[in-house]
Amino acid sequence: MGKNLVKIVASAFKETKQVFLRNPGSHIISVISCFISLFCIGVITIFGFFMYQGTQAVGKRFLNVAVFFERSASQNEINQTIESFESLEGVGKVVYISPESALEILKEEYPDLDKKQSPLPSSLRIEPKRPEAVSNIVAFAKQLPGIDYVEDTSKHADTYSDIIRIMLFVGVALLLIFLLAYVFSVSSSIGISVFSFRKEIKIMQLIGASPGYVRAPFLLIACISGLVSGVSNAFVMDAIVNYTYKFYQTFLFFSPIELNTVNLVSLVAFGLIIFGFVISFFSAIISLNRYTQ
Repeated sequence: MGKNLVKIVASAFKETKQVFLRNPGSHIISVISCFISLFCIGVITIFGFFMYQGTQAVGKRFLNVAVFFERSASQNEINQTIESFESLEGVGKVVYISPESALEILKEEYPDLDKKQSPLPSSLRIEPKRPEAVSNIVAFAKQLPGIDYVEDTSKHADTYSDIIRIMLFVGVALLLIFLLAYVFSVSSSIGISVFSFRKEIKIMQLIGASPGYVRAPFLLIACISGLVSGVSNAFVMDAIVNYTYKFYQTFLFFSPIELNTVNLVSLVAFGLIIFGFVISFFSAIISLNRYTQ
């Protein structure tokens, strides 16, 4: 059994070599096209990850709703208001800022400020779970007693949501485009190879060769092309991740993230290798089903 398996594998690789030598140009072009498509998919994935982190950081910084109490508000009223916000749907976090804490924050931002008593009243910083919740939080805050002023960030939240939707749409569209380009490249390459071997395939079918035996060399060369493209991209992704990470830390310095870039590179590289192998395999099957019926 073991010897027969070795013979089958050796025969498959021998036939695969013949398939490659018959049309080396088309297979080399296919590998290059697959590499470019996988590279673009990897770059979009990495950029998408950091853009998601960036938008989350921007959202937490600029979409928070600030609620200022009247100076006559008692601590009991403030506590009741905090409990009301914490039970409100869409609220992620409620932070109480006392007048003393507000004064300390002002002094950090303005070192020359010489005040012993805070000019600001007690306030709350309300972090929404999602941008769509900002309008409800603002409306709810305005109807509460003891509230002097509510910083309305609902317009910013709407703009933020629109930007997120556009980014998501563009990202998905680009991924689909490069995925289709990858499938087209592999399918075309296999189609050309099958066409050039059409006489041999016909003879093999007439003498009773199984469909699996006929298709094996073409599937194998497609999978090898996918693996070569995936492994090649795995080495490139390290530089892409590190460069993007440094750019993120510089651009969004107010919300730095601690990230193990090695883990991210490993995850993206592994994903591209598996993706290249699987998509090449199924693309080859689609092409073979079309040309070997």
